[in-house]
Amino acid sequence: MLVAYCDESDTLAGGQQLLVLAGYLANEADWQAFITDWNVELLKPFRIPHFHAKDIRSRNAKLYRHLDLAERRQLLGTGSKLIVKHTRAGAIVYMRPADWRHETTSS
Repeated sequence: MLVAYCDESDTLAGGQQLLVLAGYLANEADWQAFITDWNVELLKPFRIPHFHAKDIRSRNAKLYRHLDLAERRQLLGTGSKLIVKHTRAGAIVYMRPADWRHETTSS
């Protein structure tokens, strides 16, 4: 069985609001191994309860305040390594929220 994980975020890019949807696909065994490795190799060593990519560059983000620039780079490298190791595919889509509302309908 395949497992899909998706997450959405809104952010500013070039002064414009963007809606970002990203996701990964893995088989069930790889996904379980990913969860274990993510906790053991990323969350615990970097002393964070979760990961939010959009805050990693902010010096004011409470989540990463205790990490210097080198540690933040290491955090990104570790996360990327784990994603590549355990997933089959990944995808990202971004658009302006107004375009999303225009192209979708409520059911």
